Amino acid sequence: MRSVRVLAILTFALIAAFYGLIALAGQCAGPECDIYIPFSLLLPLAALVLASITGYLAIGASRARRQIGWLALLIICTIVSVAAPIASAFIFRDSPDLFVPVATALILFAPLAALVYSFTGNARS
Repeated sequence: MRSVRVLAILTFALIAAFYGLIALAGQCAGPECDIYIPFSLLLPLAALVLASITGYLAIGASRARRQIGWLALLIICTIVSVAAPIASAFIFRDSPDLFVPVATALILFAPLAALVYSFTGNARS
């Protein structure tokens, strides 16, 4: 379960770095701000990938221990973490100021559930 914890924490760190980057880019003006564009795209995508991997590993651990309740919760949270941010891009396409916080909050479902699962007595290292 150590890998699940590390991946979950890395996902949280990527989201935090993304919001730090947004804060830095907000103070910038002019063509030198273009340097932030690739990172502002890559950080959320990397967080999405890490969230899916974290959820997948936690699902595997709960399936191996035959914990049906945790398995269902982890599957639902992983699906929400992967599919909902993509769906919210279509839903909030005319409102990027609303899309960013909604999508990043949705990405955090799987790592948060996996992190909680990894610290319960049901998950052995």
